[in-house]
Amino acid sequence: MLIRLLCSLFLTTCLQLRAASVADEKPVLVSTSGGTSDRDDPYFRAIDLLQTEGAPDAVAQGLLQLEQLAKEGDSRALFRLGKLFADGDRVPADLTKAYHYYLQAAQAGVAEAQHNLGAMLVSGRGIKRDWVEGLAWLIVASRNGADSASENQTRAHLTQRRRTTLIENAEKRALELMAPPSPTPTPSPTPARPALSAPVPPPSGLGLPAPLPPGGLSLALPPLPSPTPSKAPPSNP
Repeated sequence: MLIRLLCSLFLTTCLQLRAASVADEKPVLVSTSGGTSDRDDPYFRAIDLLQTEGAPDAVAQGLLQLEQLAKEGDSRALFRLGKLFADGDRVPADLTKAYHYYLQAAQAGVAEAQHNLGAMLVSGRGIKRDWVEGLAWLIVASRNGADSASENQTRAHLTQRRRTTLIENAEKRALELMAPPSPTPTPSPTPARPALSAPVPPPSGLGLPAPLPPGGLSLALPPLPSPTPSKAPPSNP
């Protein structure tokens, strides 16, 4: 009986340690299936160049084409560049660039980019750890079809450490990330100013003075009287 009890306790302890170990592991980064290859698509032409073995010039050309597509907003190129820099595949590993590209692809709706962005944030991989923002992106990724193992793992980790407030904040943040963007208000058109019209002359017959003649105003004054000669005073005898 004692041996059975000890075996049961040992098995329970092993299972608890295994669960704690799994919760403490860092979420792995995932990749995309790549979709159907179309050789007329510039994205797949760039991927073909990147996968050329023993041709560094072709690899460099493929990388340049991917970067150009990323500048044009191609979400596939944004995610692929993030994965290349995260893995150090064909390029030197650069987690700062990987985060930059993952963020743009995540905001464009790529579920795998949302997952990898969250995984980098919750594990502090190449960036300062942020449990709330990281778990929020993992939640968004799961809702968009990505594997939910990393989300569940992060929830278990925080629950074991009694930090459930972070989970609640992450769920609120996830709702914000999934909310559709607010429409940009359209400015109301400025009303056109009425055209200036010529002044309207006053109606006749109101006793208004007539306009001045072209030569101006002339007054007819009567002639001044001629001066009368003064009489000389009488002389004294």
